[in-house]
Amino acid sequence: MIKLVTLPFCSVVMLDAWNAPPSRYFAAYRCRGTYRWLLGHPVIDEFATISAPIFITPRALLGKIYNAGISLGHKRDPEMGIDLGWPPLCIGLDEEAPELPDDWDLRLLGALQTNGDSASSVRRKDFGDHLVESVEIGDAAVVVTSAPLLPKQLGYLCEAASSPVVVAVSVGNRLERVGEGLLRSVTALSQDKLTALYGVVEELLR
Repeated sequence: MIKLVTLPFCSVVMLDAWNAPPSRYFAAYRCRGTYRWLLGHPVIDEFATISAPIFITPRALLGKIYNAGISLGHKRDPEMGIDLGWPPLCIGLDEEAPELPDDWDLRLLGALQTNGDSASSVRRKDFGDHLVESVEIGDAAVVVTSAPLLPKQLGYLCEAASSPVVVAVSVGNRLERVGEGLLRSVTALSQDKLTALYGVVEELLR
């Protein structure tokens, strides 16, 4: 599930191969206190889905990293489809930004196109037939599960984290394109299982 790309000026949570076929995943996020350094989140607000990597960087670099994420999406689809990496979700950290090398954008895009690596900083726990993974980078937490969840259920999972900003994604419901007139089906955990999953996320983020 989670693959990480780590550079001195940015960490990226990869949810899928950078050039995966058109698809989206349900997602939710929560901000606490005065936290406000996000870009790309209005699409989650409106559609409750994500198809792009999650970029985490010092807040002074948010605009530059957002533009790099747009460039990655443009490589997938010049029309920038909502299920083809638009827009990137960018999370700003209250940290000092390092000096960027001249070719920082080429380094970042090149690293993203390798699709990232599994990392020791990613915590994992089985949940029945499913898996839950989490990673914390600075003030940000990202939780990804293979359990099929709906947006409101993901919002509930976000409450298990105490980080200033948390993003939760379910890869258990992959929303692929369907033909005209066809219905898309999704599934969801029962309330009892969702409550148990909440406890797993609390433990991972403790």
